[in-house]
Amino acid sequence: QGGNGVGAAKLMVSAASQLDSQTTARAALNVTGTAPEVDVSLVRSLNEHCMVQQKASCSTDGCTMSFSAYPWLSRTLRGNLGISLGASPNVTVGLLKRSSTLGHSARAFL
Repeated sequence: QGGNGVGAAKLMVSAASQLDSQTTARAALNVTGTAPEVDVSLVRSLNEHCMVQQKASCSTDGCTMSFSAYPWLSRTLRGNLGISLGASPNVTVGLLKRSSTLGHSARAFL
């Protein structure tokens, strides 16, 4: 609750379903006040070394569609290459390094 006595409530609803052994569908709805946001995505494992995600998002700021690929570059290094079109177009390139023994991770994005 803010200093003026007005609070903000957020409602979050999400669902996920395994469509087959390699594909998962996810949907989420977030409502803050009167501003709804909707996300729908499909995540598919192409093989044990690469996963892809297709996502569509809509909010009061506009709609965005994106495609991302997440290849494993080594046992502990995962890459990320993504492109988004729509309200906020961008290209993402990233790396995620995971420790094989401690469970820690480090991220880098361009």
